[in-house]
Amino acid sequence: RTPRQFANFDMIYVLSGNMVINTTNKPMTFFNSNNFGLSSDGKYKSGLWKLYYLPYKIMMNKFKKDVKKSSVEFISNSMYSASLLAKDFGVKSSIKYHTINPKEFHSINSKAGVINVSRFSPEKNMDFTIKVFNSFDSCKIYANLSTANKPYYNRITRNNASPVFLNQKRGVIIDALARAKVYFHSSKETFGLAVVES
Repeated sequence: RTPRQFANFDMIYVLSGNMVINTTNKPMTFFNSNNFGLSSDGKYKSGLWKLYYLPYKIMMNKFKKDVKKSSVEFISNSMYSASLLAKDFGVKSSIKYHTINPKEFHSINSKAGVINVSRFSPEKNMDFTIKVFNSFDSCKIYANLSTANKPYYNRITRNNASPVFLNQKRGVIIDALARAKVYFHSSKETFGLAVVES
């Protein structure tokens, strides 16, 4: 629920992608990038993962009802996100695409190799990326790694043969993108900013 002190503000923006029930009388705007994690596809469709996901699904159903009653507007990061939001929540949203600065990027004539830019987390399907990259030469991974995802990283990179560069500065990643001949992306995205920047 909305923290009590939020009632002191004129407007509330939620940019985290998490569900927050607006218990104030102030207007609230959600930035929707992943449909609030609502998913009925993939591993959550059956078995133990379906049971694991069930409590969150129940909370989301309550959230759907509360959203329609409260003063909430939605901004989606793509037409795809907006269509999912309309389908699953029955609400409309305006669309605001991510912005990039083209002047940040450069191109060089001599390109070689394959690159992946992502973060190490299960939803990014990095285990598949590593499996593919291990079948080829000249493949590099530039990825963000948080403490929470270290066990996942350690498990899937145990037999990895491709170079992995973790938590690099933006300028280093941009230069690596400029030098690569192929960009490889293996996760299903609602927008995919890395794909645009590549």
